[in-house]
Amino acid sequence: MKDRRGQATVEMALFLPVAIALAAVTVNALLFVGECAAFDRAAAQAIRTCATSPSQGQYGKGGDLVASELRKEFDRQNLQVSVSSSGGSQAHTTYTATLRFWPTLFGLGLKSAVMGVELPVLTHSTSLTVETYKPGVLL
Repeated sequence: MKDRRGQATVEMALFLPVAIALAAVTVNALLFVGECAAFDRAAAQAIRTCATSPSQGQYGKGGDLVASELRKEFDRQNLQVSVSSSGGSQAHTTYTATLRFWPTLFGLGLKSAVMGVELPVLTHSTSLTVETYKPGVLL
């Protein structure tokens, strides 16, 4: 019989980096999906409250107000929020909120790669169209 001492150690040394990289990708994917779900709800709520019925003197600044509200809620090191608006036909305005997510290594800081596996910046956008001249009307 051959001596098999150390075989498990060699197998573990080969498998461990793959397992850590897979776990990092999985955790970041789940975090991103959770942030997207929260972002969709928060963006819709911010657009409903800020863009459809702005305060007196705030007309035309709906995108800035929406962005301000979203930045308060998504104020983390690995998240960036931006809001753009575009005037459509028939006095409709479309607001597009975008969330950028930088992966982390289990919350230990921003990393662009884990053991040779590239972790790209993930982006998610959501849009909502509102009636410009009738506050509170969503399309």
